[in-house]
Amino acid sequence: MGLEGGVLLAGAEGRLFGIVAVAHARNGQVRVEVSRTADLRLPPAVTDRVRTGEELGVVMDELLGVTDIKRGVGSVGAVTGGLVTRADVWRQAVALAAAPLRDALPGGAGLYSG
Repeated sequence: MGLEGGVLLAGAEGRLFGIVAVAHARNGQVRVEVSRTADLRLPPAVTDRVRTGEELGVVMDELLGVTDIKRGVGSVGAVTGGLVTRADVWRQAVALAAAPLRDALPGGAGLYSG
């Protein structure tokens, strides 16, 4: 499994997002499924600094007066006031990427086969 977060810069906006890849090996065959997290428009002051090359976690730490936000609730947790945390966002994307792989296992519905 791989998880990678980033900021998509488009026009004046910066959007926080993540990509998840889940792989499953069975009988010499490897299947990979990919999913994307929900995204969040970042505050303009954050986007402006990220656009100049600063790392999002450092920017958020400085603006909020905290240390290592990326290991806690994450930027999404800070911006949403804890309504959604970094773990919440990743948990959903991992489950969505894994669903087609889980479907083929014993007890799965077989909806992705054929």
